[in-house]
Amino acid sequence: MSLAAILSFAVVAQLPPPGPPPTDSFLATELIGMMMTDQEVRMRVLHQFRTGLQPSQALLSEVRAIDRVHLKRLKLIIKQHGWPTIRLVGQEGEMAAFLIVQHADQEPEFQKRCLGIMGGHLESGEVNRQNYAYLWDRVAVNSGQKQRYGTQLEPGMGVLALKPVESPGGLDKRRKAMGLGTIAEYLELVKAAQSRLSKG
Repeated sequence: MSLAAILSFAVVAQLPPPGPPPTDSFLATELIGMMMTDQEVRMRVLHQFRTGLQPSQALLSEVRAIDRVHLKRLKLIIKQHGWPTIRLVGQEGEMAAFLIVQHADQEPEFQKRCLGIMGGHLESGEVNRQNYAYLWDRVAVNSGQKQRYGTQLEPGMGVLALKPVESPGGLDKRRKAMGLGTIAEYLELVKAAQSRLSKG
């Protein structure tokens, strides 16, 4: 698991502001619990990076095992309910579902299917547009294509750099449409996060 992958989730996983209560509070609680487990184990990976260690194989195996369990459960949830929308599970619950899919790189076709389902809820505002943008880029990069919103990074010359982007001149305009800051602001945020990691 690369530092780029760790920073990817660390930068993305910023909880949205609370909104109206979800219509399915039990499902929302379950998804949020899954997200907390996801983030807790990944924070332990980050801690090992901070102390100058490569994450242990045991810890990485734990990450993969948790991801498998969460992915299996999310598939059942989507089969029963469709995409866990903001109306159904609230802002945090929808974020939790997104993170599980974002971490499912071993199943790119599932990621692609979820992207399509999420896309059907964009206009209604029932999915977080930022989450959609991150997943769009993830699916594109995993398919060997250029990303659209500049969310995916790779190591380069000691820093994290953008993976190839389509039509770079229009990048900030596309980011703004999805509720994202400018690419300069994003890279500064990543740089600051990387600096905190290196200092421990």
